[in-house]
Amino acid sequence: MNIVHSFQELVVRGDHQGMIELLKNYEQSRKLSVHERGWVYWNVSDGYALLREPEPLYANHREFFKWGKENLAPEQLHWIVSDSTQALSLSLGN
Repeated sequence: MNIVHSFQELVVRGDHQGMIELLKNYEQSRKLSVHERGWVYWNVSDGYALLREPEPLYANHREFFKWGKENLAPEQLHWIVSDSTQALSLSLGN
């Protein structure tokens, strides 16, 4: 089973914590392309947002931002700030 299929199954089941764990394990298991790493950062942040866990969301998003400034092209930087669920969860957590 590949990562995308496993990811999709967890999303369909609403298992946000399982999805976060899957992506963190995936990230640790190999060297990721820029696109793959961005996909992991974004979806981990989204998982925490859906769980309404602002502290780990904020920690992951800070890392995402730091990494993005160094690795994303200027036209890709919107990726870091383009999700209303993440923004709402961050604002609710102050």
